[in-house]
Amino acid sequence: QGGMNDYFWSNGTYSSSIDITQSGNYNVALVNSFGCIDTSNIYTTILHPLPIVSSIIGTTSGVTPLQQYVYVVTQNTGSTYSWNITNGVIVSGQGSNVLTVMWSQASNGILSVIESNGYCEDSTELAISTTFSVSETAINPAILFPNPTKGMFKIVMNYAEPVKVHLIDSRGKELSTFIKNSKEIELDASEYPAGVYQVILEFENEVQVLRLVVIH
Repeated sequence: QGGMNDYFWSNGTYSSSIDITQSGNYNVALVNSFGCIDTSNIYTTILHPLPIVSSIIGTTSGVTPLQQYVYVVTQNTGSTYSWNITNGVIVSGQGSNVLTVMWSQASNGILSVIESNGYCEDSTELAISTTFSVSETAINPAILFPNPTKGMFKIVMNYAEPVKVHLIDSRGKELSTFIKNSKEIELDASEYPAGVYQVILEFENEVQVLRLVVIH
């Protein structure tokens, strides 16, 4: 810049620097106090707009755990979509603008998405509430955690007492049965195919039926 009197940019401006607001080819001619001219190389600039992800559309309240729900954001050409879920599992659609999920046996969850055009990103999230609650009539209410599971999971109860546990597949076949006397019972379902199973708990004074989702 030292010794230069004039700047002649290809976009018609005359300052020592410019703000580029659109894609194009740019160069500058420099003129010093003696009238000598030097011209820069031509530089091609491509501006990539910031993606603006839309709100996530889908069911947010009264969600039934262990059932599938579809969520959608507006599709923009050239964009990819990275989804993340809390208290649920992605069934299909990762990378696209349409996602199918299954919420777990929790009272709430969060679904978020990052839209990327390869250069810039934008994100949004959605909170949901489910219909899940521990039965108020259960004497010793039990829950399964984590659910869905990739293998290991626990049956968690309020207190320890003898209970007969049955694991049943979707066809009604009993896969295993045993008796335990513990507040927490750890099980491994990794040997079973992905799907929905029933965990039946036989206490002395009640029977509870819980649904378990196994994913791989």
